[in-house]
Amino acid sequence: MPVSRRLAVSVTVVTLAGHLLLRFEQAYLAPVVGVLTGVTAELALETVRAWTSRDRPRYLADRAFLLPSYAESLLCAMLLYGQAHLAGIALAALVGVASRHILRAGRPGTPFVNPVALGVTVAALRPGVEMAPPYQFTAWVPEALQSFVPLVLLALGMTFVRSSGRLPLVLAWAGGVALAGLVAGHGLGPGLGHGLLAVTDAAFVLHTCFVLPEARTTPSRPREQVVFGLSAVVLYLALPGPGPMAALLAVCALRGACLAVLGRRGQPMPGPTRSRTRSEPSRLTSLNAPEARARR
Repeated sequence: MPVSRRLAVSVTVVTLAGHLLLRFEQAYLAPVVGVLTGVTAELALETVRAWTSRDRPRYLADRAFLLPSYAESLLCAMLLYGQAHLAGIALAALVGVASRHILRAGRPGTPFVNPVALGVTVAALRPGVEMAPPYQFTAWVPEALQSFVPLVLLALGMTFVRSSGRLPLVLAWAGGVALAGLVAGHGLGPGLGHGLLAVTDAAFVLHTCFVLPEARTTPSRPREQVVFGLSAVVLYLALPGPGPMAALLAVCALRGACLAVLGRRGQPMPGPTRSRTRSEPSRLTSLNAPEARARR
């Protein structure tokens, strides 16, 4: 099964289970509005791209083309709570999908901002919209069964993580947070318990397995994935208020800056172009070229 299809199936299962079994506080129309907005934005932006580049739209040839925007829109609807107002969820899906088309760096234009993190963060700035409470995953679950919710999320998420090749990234992020909790406790007992409590939280597992390992906005090499994950941990500890979303966005911004610098270094330096004929200089010949100087 393709990576995008695994992600779409896993997120769909979590959404259905959350609304039907876990009793999410979002409205039932929230995922519907998110998906309609995200998919429509993806189709429109891809149509514009194909028209400007005189290319065939990719959704005509790739059956799984809309699956990433579908999964991202469901995640935005799951991570936001806007009471009866659904404009915030539509805004999150729109911003997230559009960021992959607009915010690009390096060559040949690599998207570098996590779409779910950016969409959720921007929508949470809107009055009346806030991050979904973490307790929504276990509020209606009996206390004896609450530990199974993160395990189910982890099992569904790891099927996507392994197929996407982002296991080093996830291990670096989760291991770094657990180690930070251990060090902060100044002892084996309290520190270990604090670190494992953060790592095994349902909301943390959802972020770790579904939001963080976005294939197009994270490195593909294992060593770079480890650096990316550990950098997110450092910024997460430095920015304890905003949470892991802000840390992920900060790391994405740093990676985008690095891609932009490396892309400029890889461009060929502009220089004079030789004339095709010796009798008449070309219009493209630079004024600083030796041939142009000889004819002055």
